[in-house]
Amino acid sequence: MAGKSEQVGAGTKRQWDLPVTSLKGISKARAKQLEKLDITTLGDLACHFPRRYEDWTSIRQIADLEDGEDGVFLGRVHKSPTLFRQGKRSILQTSLVDPSGTIKGVWFNQPYYQDKLIPGDIYLFRGKIKRQGRTFQVTNPQFEAQPQAIFQGPGEDMAESLANTFVRPVYPTTQGLSQNMLRRFVDQALAKVQDEIAEVLPQEIRKDMELASLAWAFEQIHHPDQLANYQIARRRLAFDELLYLQLGLRLSQEDSLKKKALPLDLALHPEVLQALQSYIKTLPFELTSDQKKALEAILKDMNKAVAMNRLLQGDVGSGKTIVAFLAMYAQGLLGRQTAMMAPTGILAKQHERNFRKFFPNLGEDSIACLTSDLPAKEKNKIYDRLEKGEILYLFGTHALIQSKVVFSSLALAITDEQHRFGVKQRLKLSKAEEAHILVMSATPIPRTLGLVIYGDLDVSVLAEKPPGRKPVRTYTARTKDIPRLNQLIHRFVEQGEQVYIVCPMVQESDSSDLQSAESLYEELSKRTFPDLGVGLVHGQLKEKDKNQVMEDFLDQKIQILVSTTVIEVGVDNPRASLMIVVNSERFGLAQLHQLRGRIGRGSRESLCVLQSDVGEGLARKRLTTMCRTDDGFKIAEEDLRLRGPGDFFGTRQHGLPGFRMANLYEDQDIIRSSSEIAQELLNQDPDLSLPEHKGLLEKAKSFLIQREQ
Repeated sequence: MAGKSEQVGAGTKRQWDLPVTSLKGISKARAKQLEKLDITTLGDLACHFPRRYEDWTSIRQIADLEDGEDGVFLGRVHKSPTLFRQGKRSILQTSLVDPSGTIKGVWFNQPYYQDKLIPGDIYLFRGKIKRQGRTFQVTNPQFEAQPQAIFQGPGEDMAESLANTFVRPVYPTTQGLSQNMLRRFVDQALAKVQDEIAEVLPQEIRKDMELASLAWAFEQIHHPDQLANYQIARRRLAFDELLYLQLGLRLSQEDSLKKKALPLDLALHPEVLQALQSYIKTLPFELTSDQKKALEAILKDMNKAVAMNRLLQGDVGSGKTIVAFLAMYAQGLLGRQTAMMAPTGILAKQHERNFRKFFPNLGEDSIACLTSDLPAKEKNKIYDRLEKGEILYLFGTHALIQSKVVFSSLALAITDEQHRFGVKQRLKLSKAEEAHILVMSATPIPRTLGLVIYGDLDVSVLAEKPPGRKPVRTYTARTKDIPRLNQLIHRFVEQGEQVYIVCPMVQESDSSDLQSAESLYEELSKRTFPDLGVGLVHGQLKEKDKNQVMEDFLDQKIQILVSTTVIEVGVDNPRASLMIVVNSERFGLAQLHQLRGRIGRGSRESLCVLQSDVGEGLARKRLTTMCRTDDGFKIAEEDLRLRGPGDFFGTRQHGLPGFRMANLYEDQDIIRSSSEIAQELLNQDPDLSLPEHKGLLEKAKSFLIQREQ
């Protein structure tokens, strides 16, 4: 995680590097629990920052507490708490009073508090308030004894002396570790390492950016005196994270420039460019301006003796694949090998099928597809022919990065849907070979977010849609509209078209009322559309079974395909022209946009229906955005604004570090400033070799290591 034990400079082992078992109260068993939080040293504990805070400072009189709030109040325990059971549940309750009134305190399954609440003593309570008329109740309140507190009298200030009002940190935790334990451990560790928190930022940067000292930021992030101090501390720690990453990415990019690769050398081989240009003229469509620019940049990169490291980023349907195919074709003209790795077998086979369609004159045996579900005999045959150089164009999944895969002369390694792979995986594809690297992504990324995900890559963007592609009309619907939607499905199928129905989960759950793919498939196949071909595909199926269902859908044996988001990645069926997304409020905008991109692949008018019963609010705004635009970059910006980076892709993406403080939407100004400062530092000291930059280099390297996990 960001900012772990590297927060201090290298040197002899100090308090910072001591194991957590050196603290009182941390046994080996407790240390194993902490290890689940990536905490093994005292420095790790100091860097275990709060995820939120409980405000215990806004103290009210009982009479002023409001229904539904997390209320904080001083109360005297009126009488000994009573404990009774209701089935398996224990209930502890007592009356709490102050000069303004009375409130009932109730604790469920916490009988151990009975002896801790002493009648006549005053405590500071914090908990969820429930108010019905004049009746007050606080459920499962936390409390702190206040032996110095004295009630002044009815209607007056509640306490003469209250030393322990505070903002309490709430830490990420795991089973078996209570908040009180973590607070105690963090405070003990912080006290021991405080003097060892070393500054690595040059003084002039701190001054120019008006940044607090690192030691002060650590103290205030754990125990802020006031909101303003918290914001100052958070800004310093967020800046550090973003600067270290920006430096690491730029250093990584510089390292990639040192990697050798086989150059196309178009000056020596003008026939390659001629053949490529001749072939492009035979395409049944004209390349867009963006496609031409991207291909030109790729050829220019591959013409050099240093490895290309380029991202080809484009919206759904912008034509990335043909650009990649043309790059593969150019290398193949010189008898060199190329490989394209896709995240699923379905997509890998689709790429192989389309490549054969685009280049029917290439030798059939020069093209192959390697996936994990192939029989061992076929795999071994591919391994052998690949090593001999007989296969020039290889498509596949993670199977391409297995140790048995040995290329004869790999010149170009391509990963499709890059965000599905870790950085190590895409680098492993090129291994020690002298290969150029091209990564593709159909997930539009806002520019500021791109700085921290793809900062080590050169970027080509395909913003234009190929001519002739019709926009997909998008509307919302509610559960009450299902009969009309079923009629719509029938109409589309009768016209020879196919339908996707996407659900947020595979199976029904007692804890959720979301529509599951399995239950909807049962309903549609047996009762609603028994006369039609209804299929089911989801991520829990075996690869072989998923591939068979998708083949049947492409062959029109299935008219209605019920699925989860497994179909969002690249599957191309030109006859699919209707999509219904059930419980659409549960998907991110970027994910909905990817799903919608599965239809409208042909010449037919296509329709996407977002079914949801949510009312006004954030979820409805997101769905409205989908209806207003099909521009993936606008949608990405809106998704980032509305949901934040943590949910931007639906799940945490490979290559996106686990920031502790930085927020990639709220901190866009810090991203920009850290990017500028990183570049200035490297302009002065390209490899951060100066003594005063030693600490920065260590931090940058640690961020890159984390990013490649």
